[in-house]
Amino acid sequence: MPVASEEVFLSFLAEWFDPLPQLTRQYRLKYFEDSNEAEMVDVKTKRLFLKRSPCPESMTLKDFRIGAKIVLYGRELTLAEYGDEDTRKRLSPALVQTVLVINPQHFGDSGKLLDALLASPSGAAAAPLTLARLRLFRLRGADARDVARALAAAAAAPRDAADAIATALCHGPVLAAAVLGEGAVAKLSAAAARVSRDFAEKGEAAVWAAPDEKAAAALGDILFGRGAARLAARATLDACTCCVIKPHAVKAGHAGRILDHVLAQGYEVTALDTVHLDRVSATEFFEVYQGAVPEYKELVDHMITSPCIAMEVRAEDAVATFRQTAGPWDVEMAKELRPGSLRALFGRDNVRSGVHCTELPEDGVAECQYFFEVLQS
Repeated sequence: MPVASEEVFLSFLAEWFDPLPQLTRQYRLKYFEDSNEAEMVDVKTKRLFLKRSPCPESMTLKDFRIGAKIVLYGRELTLAEYGDEDTRKRLSPALVQTVLVINPQHFGDSGKLLDALLASPSGAAAAPLTLARLRLFRLRGADARDVARALAAAAAAPRDAADAIATALCHGPVLAAAVLGEGAVAKLSAAAARVSRDFAEKGEAAVWAAPDEKAAAALGDILFGRGAARLAARATLDACTCCVIKPHAVKAGHAGRILDHVLAQGYEVTALDTVHLDRVSATEFFEVYQGAVPEYKELVDHMITSPCIAMEVRAEDAVATFRQTAGPWDVEMAKELRPGSLRALFGRDNVRSGVHCTELPEDGVAECQYFFEVLQS
């Protein structure tokens, strides 16, 4: 009689901050990918805390990586460590991080460039690269030179190449991304060369990528490490509205297409960052919509599931104008009345509607200020 194969699962040490006693509690979490179920055991008491139960439909294997935050049955958990060696061996190759930097001269094509860089080459069977962080910078002086030196590390004449890159970086907004994936450094470096051939003049670069693992680590520290937020483009808080690409759209890989849609409409994107809201901040930000939006609770629940991308968008009469670009709050109505709007194109329902945007003219500055000043502090 054949022996049934043992079910495969991923194992993590998960942490949850209990606000009442102000304690961090630890759990052994098992994730069963085939059935999308999870089980948790309290590390301290050794007792079963959560019997094997279904995870949210939106949760996938991509959500499970060290440092990631997930939400299970109302608890915001941080995956602090691997729970066993099998999980480490399986997942760690996919956590190789590298960094790309878009040439300011091609900022208007940023969305198209992101899409092209993260897509698998035609016919490739390998897993695509995953966008982990996206941030807009204004680089000057020594900071631009530090980034340029890392990007030019493998050039035939690194000093000359670094000087040229540093000069380019100082001439406009710099969009940079941290990217994860198996063999990410080599894959992204090859993709950057290929994409530059498609978007830039011969001999020029539309985008640069870390040439090796040492450079990737250096760029990751400069642009996304502790204290890197000081280099980020500051919100103008003038003639602005707030656009937030919702977690489901980021996870689905739509960030590039949404950014391209915004830029193609002639809007100026003056600040942009990746943010993972917790329940307190999500509740605080969307508090003005409580009572006005029937799906308010579900909206807050969704906004804490995984990272979103916040943008300060500027235009004349920015709030009212961008509301037309975003489309009606009701996704079905958006598809019927404004089929070319962001919510019609990228929305699934009224909670997972692709984007949030400021509804009232008097709230444009306050909403941008919340993401780019309050949360940054």
